Order: sequence, then C-alpha cells, then structure tokens
Amino acid sequence: MAKQLKKQKINNDRLALNQGIGYLFRPLAICPFPAKQPKKVEVTREEMGIKVKTTEHETLWARKNGKIRVEILANPKYGIPYGQDVLIILYLAMEARKQNSRALKLNFYRDFCRMFEINANDGRQYRKVQASLQRIRNSKYSWIDGRDEHRERELHYLFIDELDLFFDPKNPDQKPVWGEQTIVLSERFWGEIITHKIPFNVESVRYLKGKPAHLNFYVWLSYRVWKIWNDKLSGSGDGTATIPYWGKTGLQKQLSSRINRRNAYRAEVKKWLSAVREIWTDCPVEIEGDALRIHITDASQLDVQEDIQSEGKRLRNNRQAKAIERAKSPIAEFEYCDCGELMKPKRGKPNRNGVMQADYWQCETCNTIKPMTAFCISCFRKTGKVYPLRQDYGTGEYRCPSCKGTFPVESYWEANRLW
Repeated sequence: MAKQLKKQKINNDRLALNQGIGYLFRPLAICPFPAKQPKKVEVTREEMGIKVKTTEHETLWARKNGKIRVEILANPKYGIPYGQDVLIILYLAMEARKQNSRALKLNFYRDFCRMFEINANDGRQYRKVQASLQRIRNSKYSWIDGRDEHRERELHYLFIDELDLFFDPKNPDQKPVWGEQTIVLSERFWGEIITHKIPFNVESVRYLKGKPAHLNFYVWLSYRVWKIWNDKLSGSGDGTATIPYWGKTGLQKQLSSRINRRNAYRAEVKKWLSAVREIWTDCPVEIEGDALRIHITDASQLDVQEDIQSEGKRLRNNRQAKAIERAKSPIAEFEYCDCGELMKPKRGKPNRNGVMQADYWQCETCNTIKPMTAFCISCFRKTGKVYPLRQDYGTGEYRCPSCKGTFPVESYWEANRLW
C-alpha cells in the first residue's frame, strides 16, 4: 500500500507541477556506474623477492556509447563506484546548483541521508555511505571522444578536490569543533554541472534507490527523452529515436550491463521499463523487437515539467487540451499571407489613444499585417453559429451582434488565444 501511494504521489506531483527537481551529471546519464560491484580479481605481486597472490578490487571500468568511450580508474583499496554510489553524484550536483558554488558547506552525512530517506542514526547505513564516498573521491573519470577521426579529444577529472567532514551516526546533527564541514568539487565536475542543466525527478530517484539497475535505466531514459525533445525543439531532430539492445551504440553498452544471455537481458529491460512506467505514466517509450523506440510529441510527456510556470500554461501546452480548445473555438489557428508564406501570430498592442487592439498575423517575408477576427465564443458553444465581434474603439470593448454581450479586448484574447 505504501509503495502504491508513493507511485501515485510521484505522478500526481508531476501533473500538479509540484516536483522536486535535481540535475543530472551528463556523463553518468550517458554511461552510468555498474549496477553491481565488479568481482575482485587475483593479482600477483612481488614482495621482498617473493611472489604473493592477493585479490583486489577491479581498477578499470570502461564502456563505449558509439564513439564516446568512458573510463573510470579506481583505487584498488576501494574499488570502482557502483550501484547506489550514483546517489552521491546526484546529491553533490543538486547541492552545488543550490549553493551556486563548487565549495560546498554542508553536514554531508546527515543531509545526504535525509535527502534520500536513509536512516541517519543507523551505523550500518552510515558506513555504506562512507564507503560510497570513498569510492567516488578515489576514482578518476575519463571522457574520450572519438567522433572525429582527425582529432583526439579527452577529458580527465576527479569528482572531489577536497573534503573535511564529521562522522558520528549517534549524533548526526552535531557540529564539529573545528567549524564548517566542506566538500570542494573539482573544477571540471563543477563546470559540467553548471553548463548542462539536465533535470531529474528527486522523488523518482528516492523510489528506485534500492534497485540500482532500475535507477540506472530511469536516469538514462529520463536524459534520453529530454535530449530527443530538446533536439526536436532546436530543429536537429524529429522527436524519435530507436536504441537497439545490442551493438556499438546498443542499450547494453550504454547501461554498463554485464547480462550476456539475450533472453535474460530482454526480460530485464521489460522489468525496468515497467517499473519506470509506474512512476512516469506518459513515458513515450515502447519496446519494438530487440530495441527501444522513443517517440515524443509533446512537453507533457517529459519526466520533469521544469520550464512550465503555471497550470494554465501546462494545459495549453498539452496536446489533448489543445484539441479540446480548438474544438470549442472558431478562431483561426493559422493564416497564410498573400505572398504564400505562413504568417506568425502576434499579441495586440494599445493604439495611440491607449485602446487595446486585437491580436494580429504578421508575415516575416513581406511584413504584411492582418488583424485577427474575434468571434463570440459563448454563442458558438451554445448554437454552433459564428458571429464576428464588433469593436467599440472608444471603450476598447468587443460587442456581439447576437447576444449583445461585451468583452474587453485584452481579456478576450488572453482567455481565447490558442498559440
């Protein structure tokens, strides 16, 4: 029951534009940490002239996404970051944007545990968070771009330059005697955070935190849908993409998965997508054969509605609401100029006497202007008949010749414009 209520809350908060928003670290959205801890490897070392066999953590994790190669070089004492370690990266990125600085002042263990609903008084949980932070701060991240055959481009960086933290699970709110607790992010990590503002739903991450493979898939999918939508808005895409399960640019490589049996992998992808759909009901993704098909047509399908400022604007941007409004309105949705070009709608402005004028169409080719025709919406909805409104240029009001109703020009267009 509690899980069902959480899922309902996540979806309801999205509709109500009441989401908690964080920001992704782009490289990890493209190629995440492994979901499970890599197995230890046997290493032979020579000490005092004697060969000694020991087991150590793997120190190199490498994955490719097309011609982008990502590498993580870890300390053998701590190993490669994996699983829930990604929560620390998400938390640091959120905190950096909130404080607008790479030098963070914070009670890390307490605030991190509260952010992701972890018991801050549980010593075992504290030690897990400690171990995660050790793996993060002792790993080097590399981004190798091989898209241009005549160019070599590589970025190498740590996540954290400095830290000074206090650790006491019995007293998580206690302040250290030396003053502020601090974490200083690396310049490159900080630069990536402030340059690429990629949103994610904090509540969804909390819900999936106990299933790292599901969480990796959600973070990756949220980023991919966001990217495809923004490419469509910029004119560099059509809102669709097909990602095969296998191959150089396949889902398996992108998600750092070690599941080799194809039938098992197909079953896992179905589980991941089903879990994501429970908390993202309008997710524009389907399984087609051995591939994921993304087809986004409207901003309401995004996981995070970060740029929508009001419920009214959200409804106007929603394709279903648009269809309803159009069916109830006789106002033209578009207009062509005499020169053949599609005209652009513009908001009306007051004339020299301060009387508000109608919205109008303007041609960007020949600069021709045409006033929009206003109709009585009330009469249209009651009778289905279209009555053009007449404007009184003295009072700045429209009047209907049929029902004799009057409407201020500015209020009329604010309530009825469809663009």
